[in-house]
Amino acid sequence: MMTESNYTEKESAALEVAVARGESRLEDWSEVTIESHRPFEGRVFAVDVDTVRLPDGSLARRELLRHSGGAAVLPLHEDGTVTLVRQYRKVFERLMTEMPAGKLESGEDPADCARRELGEEVGCRALSFWSLGTALPSPGYCGERLWLFAALAEEDGEPKPDRGEFLTHLRLPFDEALGLAVTGGIEDAKTLLAILRQAEKMRGTGMTSLEWVQAAFAAARRTAGEE
Repeated sequence: MMTESNYTEKESAALEVAVARGESRLEDWSEVTIESHRPFEGRVFAVDVDTVRLPDGSLARRELLRHSGGAAVLPLHEDGTVTLVRQYRKVFERLMTEMPAGKLESGEDPADCARRELGEEVGCRALSFWSLGTALPSPGYCGERLWLFAALAEEDGEPKPDRGEFLTHLRLPFDEALGLAVTGGIEDAKTLLAILRQAEKMRGTGMTSLEWVQAAFAAARRTAGEE
């Protein structure tokens, strides 16, 4: 039988103080898996239902979504614009604005995945390419990790989306995309985070976003010419 936490109010307060002081240990908070079963395994993700023992000794059920992870890329163009995609998302029954992204294939390097999606969804190649870190979209139940990148994007043929993938492009100034991220015009979490992290890279340089991108293109071309 699963029970609620047995911590008293006084014990909970003491734990909060210990965490604030950095005195709590990992083993104080870990959850030990007692049993696990997988009621669903699909093409994109699997679902595990685990019974775990909590730090206070009580039992709880965890419904966990297992995912291989994905990579996403923010394509920056020399004219200071960025290309996003508009794609219908069935779970929300509407179009959403997102950065190009895709699921990692088995053993695939996240950077390779992001480059592949840049070509397939936007029809561009990366003159230069850098990491914007990672993100955990919903760690309360989902094991997906997203690797975020930005690229100096140059046109390289026509987009070649996957079979069954229907999308349109939204190309707009980076500052306008940043405004949408800040005001709620863009809701997709990975896209919000990538735009904000890229804006932080530009901030404090004394350059506008357009000047920053043009300087980055010039530097990348110089480097390519030296190689």
